[in-house]
Amino acid sequence: MKTNDKTNKKLQDEINKLKDEVTKEFYLNGKKVEELVNITEKDDAYCVLYSNDNTARIISFANGYAITLPHKHDLKLDLFATIYRVRYLTDDYVLSLSMEHSNTYNEWKVYHDEWIMRYLTSEAAPDGKKDVDLYFDSNKLRYIEQPRYTYDLLNGYEVEIVTVEILEHENIEKPYYHIAVIKVKEDIKNFALLVLKSKTPMVKEFEKIIASVDFFDKYGALRKPDKFDLKVPEYLSKETKQYYEKLRNQDYIDWGIFIHSLQIDGCNDDAIETKTKRFENKENMDYTFDIMPTYTHIGPYDNPKSFPTKTALKFAGGNGFNGKPVLQFTLQFTTSNNVGLHGYTPMFDILRGKYDDYFRVLAKDMKAYEKPILFRVNNEMNSDWTSYCGQVTLLDPDIFVLTYERMARILKEEGCNNLLYIFNPTAKTYPFCSWGEDLCYLPSLEFVQILGLTYYEYNNYLHGEDAISFKELYSWLYQKNSPMWQDYPAIISEFACGAGGVFPEGELYRNSDSQAKWVKDMFELFNSDKKEEFVKQIKGAVWFNADDYYNYQIKNLLVLDVEKNAKTINEFKKGLAKRKNK
Repeated sequence: MKTNDKTNKKLQDEINKLKDEVTKEFYLNGKKVEELVNITEKDDAYCVLYSNDNTARIISFANGYAITLPHKHDLKLDLFATIYRVRYLTDDYVLSLSMEHSNTYNEWKVYHDEWIMRYLTSEAAPDGKKDVDLYFDSNKLRYIEQPRYTYDLLNGYEVEIVTVEILEHENIEKPYYHIAVIKVKEDIKNFALLVLKSKTPMVKEFEKIIASVDFFDKYGALRKPDKFDLKVPEYLSKETKQYYEKLRNQDYIDWGIFIHSLQIDGCNDDAIETKTKRFENKENMDYTFDIMPTYTHIGPYDNPKSFPTKTALKFAGGNGFNGKPVLQFTLQFTTSNNVGLHGYTPMFDILRGKYDDYFRVLAKDMKAYEKPILFRVNNEMNSDWTSYCGQVTLLDPDIFVLTYERMARILKEEGCNNLLYIFNPTAKTYPFCSWGEDLCYLPSLEFVQILGLTYYEYNNYLHGEDAISFKELYSWLYQKNSPMWQDYPAIISEFACGAGGVFPEGELYRNSDSQAKWVKDMFELFNSDKKEEFVKQIKGAVWFNADDYYNYQIKNLLVLDVEKNAKTINEFKKGLAKRKNK
């Protein structure tokens, strides 16, 4: 093996620890190789040492750890996005391991209670044990053992262990969760997070895995995935394919504005019509919108929310060619508008199969709509404020993937052929972590045709600070998404720049002038004859015309008032005037 002295010595040390003969397996930059040759500090190298006792010693040089895992000659390494995490898979279990270094607080407890164990331990609950009990009871979970700290498993480290069973798990392949946080007691920033899910309880085996961990100085570099291949599903309808082709190749932006969600009973029809026309009339933006955005919460499985067919046909019905807005339909797996997260989340019942019949009805209704649908599922999942985020699902983004794909496969089986799926994380991940980053939630690319972008500038500054420009926000996001998404069209499925809020102090509209400048600068980028690369990828944008509240006060003022935001609306009018000629 031709490699540098540092990695070669570590590998030999690990081999010497093993009593049995070993078989070596090597991985370099995500691919299996015959040997590790000339590893550099830019490489991501792994070695697996298989022993005769059905264990494998895995050395991750760029992560700086070695770990021993049980297996039945079926161990697989998922090295899709090692910059965030590595998954080790067998028929019996899946272990996700991430090395975390992103605590922005000056103490450990705040980060721990807020961003890791908020829903899993009584200590983490804001109001004590009852909130965690509510979460466990509402979602039919139970502790396998009581959460505990131990200092005996791994010399020099404190280990927090939480074990949870998903009850009523007949349809769930791996319902037993074993979670560990490993850190030096005094270290407030650096820790390892292990999340193992299994077919049967593995409490003792998990302890052995923890005890086997060895941390050492890192050598190498973790990696992003390579560029994703864009494949247009064959089963899409002709009309949907034509619209998608148009969207991908256009050099201008389709625009939408969110006002109210479309409803089955049409209770908001008058408000939607009145406010939309107010923005579209010649005195204001003088523009007919290309995209009609709406949101639907999935609701409880015994009384789910339906697709708003009637109002969608009334206010949308577009196909990119007929002069009507194209529907952007956001479906969120929540019954609570993403609040009260210590209560019920539909995610576990979707895993249990209780929503399957609903998905079949949804497929029928969406197919009957016939026109192309920009279908955005569970946006902002890499957050801490949605019912489907990783914190609410046992620190396991795989649950998001499993539920997303379960729904998508049912829709496909039912012949729903007019959906263009939008994968839409929020720009920056909350909680501050690697395990919950956007790519950890990525479903099969068969069910992703568009990259959704969301980056707000709330502009709620109190002392005249400059707003962060559209260019700075979205060029940064473009770099984060590169090279993976370069072949995919992108839609800013919701965004805005605010004008100031009253919480925690201040007055509304105080930042209206900077909001107008922000919009002006944005349109200069969109309408430039020499567009920057990050702009070229963007094919649509939806202004989120709804305020952000906290304790019944407007925290972030995003709604555009035709009088008080007249300068901003005028900048829209001027910018959109150039789009009208496309």
